[in-house]
Amino acid sequence: MLAALLTGTAAFAQQRPLDIALEHVRTHYADWNLTSQDVEDMVVSDQYTDKSTGIFRVYFTQQYQGVPVYNAILNLSITKDGKVFHVGKRFVPELASKVNSTLPALTAEDAVRKVIAHLELASEPLQLVRKEGELEFVFAKGNLTIRDIKAKLRYHVGKQGVQLAWNVEFAPKKSSDQWSMLVDAASGEILRKDNWTTYCKLEPGMFRHVDGGSNEAAHHVHEAVTYDFSLVNEPLYNVWPL
Repeated sequence: MLAALLTGTAAFAQQRPLDIALEHVRTHYADWNLTSQDVEDMVVSDQYTDKSTGIFRVYFTQQYQGVPVYNAILNLSITKDGKVFHVGKRFVPELASKVNSTLPALTAEDAVRKVIAHLELASEPLQLVRKEGELEFVFAKGNLTIRDIKAKLRYHVGKQGVQLAWNVEFAPKKSSDQWSMLVDAASGEILRKDNWTTYCKLEPGMFRHVDGGSNEAAHHVHEAVTYDFSLVNEPLYNVWPL
């Protein structure tokens, strides 16, 4: 019996934290009101081990037929001895029954032009730089933006259900703004609009504890802090079977 216990302990020690997470999802998804189809196509979007605590954290992104669901995240935290102690659940239950479409009526270029019109910018020809299958298209920045324009096919969870949409990343020239917009792939409606630049304006009097020069400068300071698009909702396309 002791030999069997030691063998089992050794096997457990060799089990990867990711495997523990996958097994936990496989055995608990029904408890979270999810179906097997809701989790079978998920991908790992991030994973890491905290060096100070040994805690392993993994984040899964929900998908439907290979298309990620925007902000549908399932995250697990696991202790260094293999115990799952936290699960964050933002997957959409019965996803397949809520999806409105699997094929976009609008092209990626159409979606980018919807964003350009929404921002009231002058249009110009768009040059395709590259694409990854039919899910992601990259257009040259041209005279419109400070970096190339990305359009990625995603599902948006809203009041109208789960809608197929294009996620367009657009950073206009002569602006600190960096827009991430979801464009309905059927109607062209702007479903969601996020600016990854946060503006901070310092009001007069905020530096009374320092010299007058700093107080005067507070009238003019207007800073912009920008978040990197590449860090937001970017799944790694590795499918882990359950």
